[in-house]
Amino acid sequence: MTANKDIYLAPKPDGTLVVGATKADVGFDTSVSVEGPLHLHIIATQIIPALAHCSIQRMWAGLRPKTLDSRPLLGPIPSWENVMIASGHGGFGILLSVITGESISELVTAGEVPEIIRPFVLKKTSRDPKQHP
Repeated sequence: MTANKDIYLAPKPDGTLVVGATKADVGFDTSVSVEGPLHLHIIATQIIPALAHCSIQRMWAGLRPKTLDSRPLLGPIPSWENVMIASGHGGFGILLSVITGESISELVTAGEVPEIIRPFVLKKTSRDPKQHP
C-alpha cells in the first residue's frame, strides 16, 4: 500500500488497484460525489501516470464509524458478558485493522486486555437508574 497526498493505492491479488479515499464528513450519506473520484483520479495519475489509461471498475462511498473524540472503542463492553467491540477508527480503520484484530484476538484467547489497547477500553460507570432511564 502506498500513501501520498492524502490518498492510498492498494494493489489486490486479482490485479486490480484500489484508490482511496476521500475524507468528507457527510454523516450517513453514502452517495458518490463528482468531486471525490475526480480528486482521487488526479492524484493517483500523478503518482502512477499509466493509470490515466485504465478504466474505473467500481466506485463506492462507505461510512466511517468514529467517536465524538475520534478515539476508537476497543475491548469488552461493560455489563455485557462475552461481547467485544472494535469500532470507531474513523478513516484509519484500514490502517489499524491488523493491530486491532491481533489485539482483540489476544484479548479473547488470553482473557486479559493487551496493554496497547488499554487507553481505548470502555470504562465501567456507575449509573443510577432513577437519574438515567
